[in-house]
Amino acid sequence: MASSLMVRLFGCALVMVHSKSLLLIRHGQTFMNRYLDRHPFNDSGSWNDPGLFDTRLNIHGEQQARELRAIVDFENARLPIELVVTSPLRRAIDTAALAVPASIVRAPRLVLPTIAERRYLTSDVGTPRGELEAMYPGTDFAALGDANAEWWYREETPGGADAAAAQLRRERKARGVDVFDPVDADAWGGGDGGLKQPLPFEPPAQFTARLLAFREWLHYRPEQRICIVAHWGVLKSLTGKSFENCELVRCDERQLLDIVQTPVD
Repeated sequence: MASSLMVRLFGCALVMVHSKSLLLIRHGQTFMNRYLDRHPFNDSGSWNDPGLFDTRLNIHGEQQARELRAIVDFENARLPIELVVTSPLRRAIDTAALAVPASIVRAPRLVLPTIAERRYLTSDVGTPRGELEAMYPGTDFAALGDANAEWWYREETPGGADAAAAQLRRERKARGVDVFDPVDADAWGGGDGGLKQPLPFEPPAQFTARLLAFREWLHYRPEQRICIVAHWGVLKSLTGKSFENCELVRCDERQLLDIVQTPVD
């Protein structure tokens, strides 16, 4: 098994009979992850968001997810997974499809907007429910609301960064530009320079509120073995741990933080 895969177990306490056992997974490497490796983010005004809307897994990220499948298979054989929950962002859904496939884990699958990544960049701008349902049959997207609803965080200021991002996305679709390899400097911004003004970060209070709502939802679910596929900011806030791409952590529900911590901007 590839040495890059990471699995951790919180503490050494035995899991009580009625306490939920969780498998927490961060998505595989994405185009935006790789882009940020090459062009580290800064807020000095010299960094342009390349416009990788709802960023996808790159080839390495897909391979990471496939390699993780063996560990998930072992975990499922040890104690069957009863529910698979993912963020609505495509990098999480695709990681679940590759690492936790229905051929191995025969459990219901649903997405929750409460565990989408905190909105930092265009990579954290999602895709409407109707489009996702066409791409991923067999997954429950009911929590996202109406088919065309924009379920992700956004600011409605006329002429603001969100309006500019929406316009850029429409123009890209009209030109047939969707995903480009951000390692290629010539492909910066899909040939249009990307987003000229940075998106405002989702307010910490709003991010924390939805994670608290997720904690309550999780507590009252009847399933006792749940796999959750989410993001660095979400998992860091819930556990205090910094997850690598496609890292899996097995833990008990009681080991999640009592007070959700929002990562520093």
